[in-house]
Amino acid sequence: MISIKEIARLSNVSMTTVSKIVNNKADDISQETIDKVLKVVKQYNYTPYGNSRSSITKKTFTIALLLKKMSHTNLIMNGMIQVLNQNGYTLMLLDSDGSLEEETKNLSKISRHNPDGLVWEPVCGESLQSVDILKKCNTKILYIEFPPKQDHSYFIDYKTIGYFAADSLIRKGHTKIACVTRSESRRSLSVASGFKQCLFDHNIAFHPD
Repeated sequence: MISIKEIARLSNVSMTTVSKIVNNKADDISQETIDKVLKVVKQYNYTPYGNSRSSITKKTFTIALLLKKMSHTNLIMNGMIQVLNQNGYTLMLLDSDGSLEEETKNLSKISRHNPDGLVWEPVCGESLQSVDILKKCNTKILYIEFPPKQDHSYFIDYKTIGYFAADSLIRKGHTKIACVTRSESRRSLSVASGFKQCLFDHNIAFHPD
């Protein structure tokens, strides 16, 4: 395993500077130096250790992805893998399989590994009751595909997309409109729901075929 001394030499900085950066205590260090050191740390997969106060504050260069159901979210997973690889991070992938119990177990695993960030697709509204499992971690959370607004959340309203797609065609004078979606896709069902609602609002009959 590469030592902190080698990381400092490769970065052309002191060991103290490296220690501050990897332990999230770099308030007095320039962003340019931080970026330079972190680049070397990622390249050599350096993990700090020793008699520090706590491992909780250390960077792990790991991002966890906790999905509601993995088979429904391949695009998100593939996109994250690509970006994380480009930036020297590792992906920790967990699947709740639509189960609150499994989701709670996964959150417990995440808390033990203390990743730098968690991208979380909650199973349902009750999922947020388990967020306290992570309160002792230094993990930042980004919620995805979850309607209730959180401070850090990203939600694509597929129903609204379906509605406005149909509405834009209707406003151009079209009345025979088809909606082609993937079968057994949760997002496609939401798009189709918005599509149907738009037809109803414009008094256009919907035909399943």
